[in-house]
Amino acid sequence: MKELDQILSAARMASCSFILQLTDFIRNACTQKKEEQNRSSKKILEFISRSYELLEASPLKLCLSYFTADLSGNPDCSAFLAGHPCPAFLTHCQELLVFEKEEQLKTLLT
Repeated sequence: MKELDQILSAARMASCSFILQLTDFIRNACTQKKEEQNRSSKKILEFISRSYELLEASPLKLCLSYFTADLSGNPDCSAFLAGHPCPAFLTHCQELLVFEKEEQLKTLLT
């Protein structure tokens, strides 16, 4: 019986040690994953901002409207931008809303 208790005790200690190691591994993996996600998110926001800069320099301002509408209309893009604000996107969304309201008012007045 004493031998069984020693085996069970050793197994419990080994299990606890394994759980601690596994917990550390999971925490490290989550931290690394979070850091990787943060880097990826930053790259995506930089890409969107640079895209807006290029489109703002273009003589075809309608491209800005299409780009903004496409970003907001795409479920993945809109979900990402909901959690990661991009100043250029927000500015152009506001401009689109103002343009829509102006068009609605024009049609009401005519």
